[in-house]
Amino acid sequence: MKDEGTAMVDYPPGWTCERTLLRLEYYLLGTLPREESLAIAEHLEACEGCPMHLELHRLTVTTRRG
Repeated sequence: MKDEGTAMVDYPPGWTCERTLLRLEYYLLGTLPREESLAIAEHLEACEGCPMHLELHRLTVTTRRG
């Protein structure tokens, strides 16, 4: 999922890039428990690559809703 050469971030502890990316849609829909949403927000602040995936996902969701 991550680009080659991009470090995987494990922040907050236990919240890897992979775990974060698997939950992005639920994060955008606001259907995650508060603790998970906060952990994802913290991860997005600490990670270099995941915010790009978030924006791409937002564009995809917006395009589908049309």
